[in-house]
Amino acid sequence: MEGQHLSTVRRGEVFGEAGAFFSEGRRTADLVSDGDCKVVLFTRAALEQMRKNHEQVYDAILQDCVRLLSDRIRSTTTALAKLAPGGVERPVRQERGGLARMWRTLVPGGPSTRCPRLVPLLRRRPTMRGVSESALRTIAGQFQERAVEQGEVICLEGETVNAAWVVAQGGIDIIRNVGGERAEYLATIPVGDLFGHNGLQSSNSTRTASCVASKPGWLYEINPAASRALDGEAWRVWNETLLHSFIEQIRRSNQALGNFVVGTREIERRAPATSEELESILNARSALAGGSLEDELAQMEFVVDDAARREAHGRKR
Repeated sequence: MEGQHLSTVRRGEVFGEAGAFFSEGRRTADLVSDGDCKVVLFTRAALEQMRKNHEQVYDAILQDCVRLLSDRIRSTTTALAKLAPGGVERPVRQERGGLARMWRTLVPGGPSTRCPRLVPLLRRRPTMRGVSESALRTIAGQFQERAVEQGEVICLEGETVNAAWVVAQGGIDIIRNVGGERAEYLATIPVGDLFGHNGLQSSNSTRTASCVASKPGWLYEINPAASRALDGEAWRVWNETLLHSFIEQIRRSNQALGNFVVGTREIERRAPATSEELESILNARSALAGGSLEDELAQMEFVVDDAARREAHGRKR
């Protein structure tokens, strides 16, 4: 992202976890030391050995990485909100009137088919492809079905909603507020993907983005208590899935952040209009409006450099 500073890794923090835990891990940012330091290296082979022979140590590292990435995604989306222009309206919850509620009773706006089974959806996840059927069924047993309508707000940015979801049918738009009534569309979560998993990490964590159903469909919902109730292989696989989902989320956010940074720099690189170009534009606009250059300059909503203004007025006289 052309040298854009994202964050500083401090003592005791883990970094580079994507390449260590997952074979498809691809670096999405440069890591540069700002001074002499020592790091402890965990290779993928070493972590795999820990997973087999030292499960408690592996589980502790895994849990710490999940917590760390949960915090990291918050800082990334905060940086994104400062740069994003806000291309959509900020989503809000709308209370239905009595007539609308009656109409929805007669003509439901939700999905027209039954909810797909969760186990085949979980099997799509890279972290669950080789997992035993019993572990998958244990994980699936912690979820509850939920039907959603098109445009339904699942959660709003800033709300405390302690849950995560898997998209079983339809899609979910992720939208980040950028100030005022404006927001920025970030991504659409497709079928089989997990979202909202920050809500499982803390009982009082607030949402970093709004989630809105892009079409009628089905979700599977899990709460923190159900997530913590897992143990053994099911707990390990589920937390590896959370870690993988956080990494995917950070990649999407970093890509979006990079696009906004590049766009901002392109705008900064553009040379300002010359006084001749400015006068030509204003004269053309004034002629169409039936006014004069002086009237146009007086009514402009932005400030023109004093030297350029004096030069334009001098030539006009």
